[in-house]
Amino acid sequence: MKIQVGDQVKVCKGAAKGSAGVVLRIFPDSGRVVVEGVNIRTLHKKPVAGVTSGSIEKKEMPIDCSNVMLLDPSDKQVTRIGYVGSGKKKNRVAVRSGTVMKRSKKKKEKEVKGSQENKIQETDVEQSDKKEVDEKKKKDT
Repeated sequence: MKIQVGDQVKVCKGAAKGSAGVVLRIFPDSGRVVVEGVNIRTLHKKPVAGVTSGSIEKKEMPIDCSNVMLLDPSDKQVTRIGYVGSGKKKNRVAVRSGTVMKRSKKKKEKEVKGSQENKIQETDVEQSDKKEVDEKKKKDT
């Protein structure tokens, strides 16, 4: 899928034609995207006994990715997306102006959060292993 989280897109088909927004989520398996402020539905939540009261929420629902087009970062006009380079150095490029598209910050933050969680889990395991070894040494002596 050429559209990524954090891209500026414009809806070119459907009821929300002409509106623009930022991509919040993508669903590559079904080819759908959630765009900020587009395809808003009203959800009625039932109350849960003793826990929460009922509510009415507005939520953005996914639309097909073929109904949106990327906005060129240089002049905010719709453009197609091309690729320049090969292998790991492949970059997305706006066909209209040749501007290289920047990677979204959200994706990098998720990767950083995941690596920090892994480090925390590793250190917890190391500390618990050290405690077990120390306890065994105390029992042996």
